[in-house]
Amino acid sequence: MAKLIGNEVFIDIASKEYPLSLAAIRRKNPHKMFGNAATTDLMREFGYEVVQQVERPVGDVVTEEAPIKTENGYIQVFSVRAYTQEESAERLARAKRLFADKVDSMVKSALEKGVKFDFGEPNGELHIQLRDKDRLNINGMRALANEGVGPQPFRTYENVNVMLTIEQVLAVAAAAHTGYLTLLGAAWNLKDQIANAPTEQDIPVLPDSL
Repeated sequence: MAKLIGNEVFIDIASKEYPLSLAAIRRKNPHKMFGNAATTDLMREFGYEVVQQVERPVGDVVTEEAPIKTENGYIQVFSVRAYTQEESAERLARAKRLFADKVDSMVKSALEKGVKFDFGEPNGELHIQLRDKDRLNINGMRALANEGVGPQPFRTYENVNVMLTIEQVLAVAAAAHTGYLTLLGAAWNLKDQIANAPTEQDIPVLPDSL
């Protein structure tokens, strides 16, 4: 006879219902008196047996089966098998979609922050944002600069307003174009590695940022 501590897992001896907690058994049997010091013998009288828990094995697909009864009582049982070819293919496809989506999120964040550019004194290095609307604005500024219009106002990622000379506008436009292509190149490279990975283990570890 052993006193229960409250975290045991039980099986219904008659119906084989499993797993059952002590709280669940109390709810199923509101008219039975379990008391505050229930024991294994008392639970057995009520038709429940403690199932000895074992360490969960490691494997591709681990399934808990019905407990088996031994000379020492009921014991937890697991079955282990490898993934089928179809399961492996589906897991790989799902992992590839997940990682590709993460790259898209990284690209979005990188475009929002943009590329560093030295605006000179007194502003120093700030970021040129590279979202679609930002590049459209920069292209418009470059067109005006090519027509000799300047200086022009420009707002950075850090929300700093900078007045750009014609030469600076052209330099910002060039830096934005180069930064944008570099960013896309890095993203495309990662996506190609993800798409071509033959197994989940071959999917590349993603950097913290692009």
